[in-house]
Amino acid sequence: MNRIAAFFGIFLLSLFAPVLSAQQAQTTVHLISSVEAFEPGKPFVIGVHLQMAVGWHTYWINPGDSGIPTEVQWTLPEGFTASPLEWPVPERIEAPPLVTFGYEKEVLLLTTITPPQNFKLGRSAKISAMIRWLECKETCVPGKATAELSLLAANKESLSKNEMISALFQKFQDEVPRKTAQVQVFVFPDKTVELLLAEKGIQSIEFFPLTEGKLSLAKPFTSTIDAEGATVRGQFEELSSDLSGVFVVEKATGRELLTFQSQVVAGTPQNKDSSEKHSLGLILLFAFIGGLILNLMPCVLPVLSLKILGFVNEAQKEGSQVWKQGVSFTAGVMISFWILTGILVALRWGGEGLGWGFQLQSPTFVLAITLFFLAMTLNLFGVFEVGASLGSLQNQVTDKKGLGKSFFSGVLATVVATPCSAPLMGAAIGYALSQSVALTFLVMSFLGFGVAAPYLFLSMKPSWIRKMPKPGEWMIGFKQFLGFLMLGTVLWLIWVYAQLQGINGLGSILMAIGFISFGFWGWGRSTGKIAKGLYLILIALTIWVSIPRAQTMEVERYSSSRVEELHQAGKPLFIDFTAAWCLTCQVNKKLVLHRKEIQEAFRSKGVVVMEADWTHSDPEITKALEKLGRASVPVYVLYGKDPKAEPILLPEILTKEIVLKALEGL
Repeated sequence: MNRIAAFFGIFLLSLFAPVLSAQQAQTTVHLISSVEAFEPGKPFVIGVHLQMAVGWHTYWINPGDSGIPTEVQWTLPEGFTASPLEWPVPERIEAPPLVTFGYEKEVLLLTTITPPQNFKLGRSAKISAMIRWLECKETCVPGKATAELSLLAANKESLSKNEMISALFQKFQDEVPRKTAQVQVFVFPDKTVELLLAEKGIQSIEFFPLTEGKLSLAKPFTSTIDAEGATVRGQFEELSSDLSGVFVVEKATGRELLTFQSQVVAGTPQNKDSSEKHSLGLILLFAFIGGLILNLMPCVLPVLSLKILGFVNEAQKEGSQVWKQGVSFTAGVMISFWILTGILVALRWGGEGLGWGFQLQSPTFVLAITLFFLAMTLNLFGVFEVGASLGSLQNQVTDKKGLGKSFFSGVLATVVATPCSAPLMGAAIGYALSQSVALTFLVMSFLGFGVAAPYLFLSMKPSWIRKMPKPGEWMIGFKQFLGFLMLGTVLWLIWVYAQLQGINGLGSILMAIGFISFGFWGWGRSTGKIAKGLYLILIALTIWVSIPRAQTMEVERYSSSRVEELHQAGKPLFIDFTAAWCLTCQVNKKLVLHRKEIQEAFRSKGVVVMEADWTHSDPEITKALEKLGRASVPVYVLYGKDPKAEPILLPEILTKEIVLKALEGL
């Protein structure tokens, strides 16, 4: 019924305007004029009218996560000019986890034609357009057609308009954003972006980004509205120095379409409840107190408690200058905080979306620090003791008072402290990373000083340390107690590693912990150099094997000759006919084909994976699709070892189970 209505509507339009239509797949394309004749030198509007079958859609100027916008190439008489296309507000089309922007049923893309002043009256002007579009439902089909119309040049008195055509143009002209809004754009350390529109009387607001590929579209943009305006929040996928978009605003006075382009400002808006409301002095206080509290966090306390033991031992020595130990420890903390802050600032300047504690986003770093803390745990439990050789090496890099050892303790405290979070730290760090470089370093310096302060003050009052119990058997128990705290840190890091690397990564790190623990146990019990060396080799090999490496599936580019070669060799083959503009293709890749289980299944079955990229017209791929009886993508085909066997065509929408079941038959 809808198809009949669409056809009948097109028929009526053809009675009132000179239109040439072209049918391609599921979309009908017309070129329509807003006037029946034009006056030389006076601009007039024409439109590319696309009508889609039920369930099909075409794309906006920013297609979103997938798709391509409609393209129009004009062929105009000499002296005529055409303005850029005007795009009506789109619809949000969801196919989780991807989101696109486009049009269903119909759309009229508008352009203004300006004829020359000297064009002769009574003469006909032919306007032609080559139109390319992408139409999608569950599959996507590229469309291409030529449409044209002819219009006469006439006097102003003889010009007339058709009401039906005028109503169609008015409908879509009302959907084109024409009013410019003043919008403030703020980006935060976690790549959250806030758009502040200062318009009173807003009842609801919807946002469509024009900056393609910068914002995450998987989750709807959220908004808050107050008497002064509205704030729309989203998330950057790739940081950008500017941002543009369209707001659809509902007010009591009616609907408004607003367009904007603004520079991105790193920071927090002044008129919102945020850390920037606080004075700098309060922020510095927050940072200092946050550093103090950080000492009590499970990932920090074991390391710093070891330093207390060192203070106790030093305090028992006559004439010991313990305060130097505190100063050295503080220097280690402060310099490490400055280095980490400098790295973070530099990376953020380079466009990396990193926050404090960014080193725990690296699987390699997490593995290294986990195994390091494992060694410390085993040492605290007495599994092994650092021998004379390591003691000699330490003496080469520290002075007789052990200041280098204290400095290293400060460095280690910083490394384990930064991934942790303590009360009041959030506001301080959020403020620091949104400010100038100087203020960032100032706030982070107060945070680092908060970490070091208790030990610096303790070292300034040796009498307090001397009142502590003398070294003895209690220290062995306390040392082992610290071992359990350190073990807790190891377990926490294992959990972090599993979040980064999945279940296979968890198995890998647990196996590494087993072998390394055995290696340290054997090294600690051995007395001969050869035996100790063998255990050290075991530890080194385990670490080397455990280093996380990229698990990527090797994909060959489509070639018909290569396909024939694999058939003749009896090699199983999986071909992914895909395109960058194909929404279903991208969903299948993200949810199914790029999963580790699927990639491992391809490898275990010895399947060669080939990608036929149809993003740009490719006659070889088109011919292959026709041979399979298909004219659109996605298409997934699996060939077995028998070159004479018929290929298996998988459905357009994949699941893990579908792919694994198909592979079982090989």
